[in-house]
Amino acid sequence: MAIWEHQNNATNPYDSETQRAAWNAGARWAEGHPDRRTNRAVRFAHSQRRASDAKLPYMLKRAVAVSATTLTLYAISKTLWRTKATPEDSS
Repeated sequence: MAIWEHQNNATNPYDSETQRAAWNAGARWAEGHPDRRTNRAVRFAHSQRRASDAKLPYMLKRAVAVSATTLTLYAISKTLWRTKATPEDSS
């Protein structure tokens, strides 16, 4: 994280060899990967949300899903109603 915070000259703060190795591995990884916590658009969540997260707000996605489900159920019920009505008209 020190790499992303523009502290390239940050020194490893750990004394233990295992912790130092882990910190160094993380620093090397961070050098080759972008900081996805940057906000490129207006967010409706906390400020550290990754830019790769979904662009649409949750409520809008939920409304679209409910609308699609409702439309599908209506189409199925309409088809079943027509199927049910057809044999009675034949008699």
